[in-house]
Amino acid sequence: MSTNFYLAAPHLDEFKDEEDDYGIHIGKWCMGWTFSWRAHDDLGLVTRDAWEEFMKNQGDVAIITEYGSPRTFSEFRECSYIERRDPNRCLRRPQSSPHYRQSVDQHGETFSHYWFC
Repeated sequence: MSTNFYLAAPHLDEFKDEEDDYGIHIGKWCMGWTFSWRAHDDLGLVTRDAWEEFMKNQGDVAIITEYGSPRTFSEFRECSYIERRDPNRCLRRPQSSPHYRQSVDQHGETFSHYWFC
């Protein structure tokens, strides 16, 4: 089972990918794996800290799952960060490919610099 998370607000629609219905794709939680972050180079969203700062500074926004369920920032943090504390979680490692650029931030979080669902 997996869940995609989106940052949604009318003033952010211009930044979302055409394929994303709900808003700006934050990333994907998949049972048994660490959270997979979606980087948005054009917005400077390439680290967990940058994402947190961006979410806090956008005013009236919602974090929504692909199933249309709203989440508070605290609920999202718990879901996206808990895997780092669990030694039984499988860690995602960047793949080496010119088509699928990935990076790792200072917290060890993996970011994909391409659209995925």
